Amino acid sequence: MDHVASSSTPWTDAEEFLATLPEIAEVPRGKNRMVALRHWLTELQPHIEYLSPGPATAFIIETAARMCPSDAGPEIKEIVRDAMMPAAFRTADEPPPHTEIPDWVNDGPDHDREEVVDDQPPPATRRDAATLDEWDAGDDLDLPPPRGWLLGNQFCRGFLSGLIAPGATGKSAVRLVQYMALATGRPLSGQHVFQRSRVLLVSLEDDRDELRRRIAAARMHHGVDLAELKGWLYCWTPKGIKLAELKDNARQKGQLVDRI
Repeated sequence: MDHVASSSTPWTDAEEFLATLPEIAEVPRGKNRMVALRHWLTELQPHIEYLSPGPATAFIIETAARMCPSDAGPEIKEIVRDAMMPAAFRTADEPPPHTEIPDWVNDGPDHDREEVVDDQPPPATRRDAATLDEWDAGDDLDLPPPRGWLLGNQFCRGFLSGLIAPGATGKSAVRLVQYMALATGRPLSGQHVFQRSRVLLVSLEDDRDELRRRIAAARMHHGVDLAELKGWLYCWTPKGIKLAELKDNARQKGQLVDRI
C-alpha cells in the first residue's frame, strides 16, 4: 500500500491560521472587532514560533487597522506587540517589556551592586491585600490579556514554577538548561521561548565552582557561546547570608531577603 505523506506542517498550519485574520471583518464593526482581535491573538500563540515575526506582525497590524475603528491604531499596535515575539519590535539588547532592569544589569557582570529584577509594580500601585476586588462578570466586555508566557508552559510572568522529583534525578540540570534557553532566546530545552529574558540564578546549594562546572557542561553540550550569555545570565552563590533564620525559637527573614 502506498502511503502519502501529509502536506501539513507546523509552518503551513501557522500560515493558514494567519490567513484567517480577515475573517474578523465578519464581526459587527466597532468594539466587538477589538474583542475578536484579542481572542484571535490568543489563539495565534501556538503558531508564533513558525512565522517570520517582522512580516507577520506588519500584516496583522495593517489588516486589523483596516477592519477596526480608525482610532484603535495605537491599541492595535500595543496588543500585537504583547502577543508577538519581541524580535518583531525590539533589538536583543533591549529589556523585556514590563520589567525594570537595574543598573547592574546594564553595567555588565563586573558591577558590584547586588540587585534583582522586580517585575512587580511599585508599592503605591499594588492592590490592597485586604480588598475584595469585587467586579461584575456581566460587565466584563473585553477578553483578559493573555498570560505572560516566557518558556513553554512552565515559566510565566506573575506565577511561581516548581520542579519536584527525588534527589539526583536531574532537576538542577533541567532548570539550568531552561534558564540558558531564556537567556539565549534559543529552545535549548525543547520548549518554545516566547521572549528572551535576563535571568538571575540564585544557588543556595552549589557553590561558585560547582555552578561554573554545570554551566560549562551545558554550554558545551548545547553549543552555547559565552557571548550569548553575557549580559543575560547572572549567578549568585550566597555565603554567610540566608533567606530565613531562627532567632529565639522564631523564624525571621534573613539578610538575603533584603538583597533580593
